[in-house]
Amino acid sequence: WQAKDKKYFVLSGAVAGLAFGITYVTAIAFLLPVFAYFFLGEGKFSQKIKNKNFWLMIGIFLLIAFVFIALYPQEFLKLTIGEDAGIGGAKNIIGYLGSFFYYFLNLLYFEPVILFFSLAGIVLLFLKAKEKLIFLLFFPFIYISLFYFLLHHEVRYTLLLVPFLILLASYFFDY
Repeated sequence: WQAKDKKYFVLSGAVAGLAFGITYVTAIAFLLPVFAYFFLGEGKFSQKIKNKNFWLMIGIFLLIAFVFIALYPQEFLKLTIGEDAGIGGAKNIIGYLGSFFYYFLNLLYFEPVILFFSLAGIVLLFLKAKEKLIFLLFFPFIYISLFYFLLHHEVRYTLLLVPFLILLASYFFDY
């Protein structure tokens, strides 16, 4: 997000597009560089939205993603309107909060040590560096929310949360 070099935008778009081709779940991680670009870098939002490199990144992502959709439309249709879509189901606040509890329990079962130290890292970041905490919690919050509102829950979706937990735990060990 700090580099203005075109190659980083191109690489971000290409890697996110390829991730979409592998599985739609990892393509959600594309939100991270977009969030970092808009909220961590210097400059005004109106200037950033007009940046040609930003739109090049989005375009490359969409182009590669479209190629994968064209090659295997069944998977995309299953995701958007088929059995994997969660849009049509009834949603409520209890279910939404329960989705965070669902992932917490899975992490507690499969990664208890990482979860423990990441929670300790969250406490330290809350006390010492709230802006870093907000950035590191943005992705897991959006990630879990997207699964609740648009898709469905599976234990394997927890895997993409582990790197963020490790980053949070590293703050505890660095302290």
